[in-house]
Amino acid sequence: MITEQELQSLFNKLDRDQDGKVSINELFLSPGLSAIISSKTNTSSP
Repeated sequence: MITEQELQSLFNKLDRDQDGKVSINELFLSPGLSAIISSKTNTSSP
């Protein structure tokens, strides 16, 4: 089970511009996540 602190830490890593929101571009900039996305969907990030 993931803790709230771990989620917050992950969110902070993804929220690169620190605006309190994680945009699609920020998700694609995350190497781990884009690897998962591309393996699941067979697409590459823009």
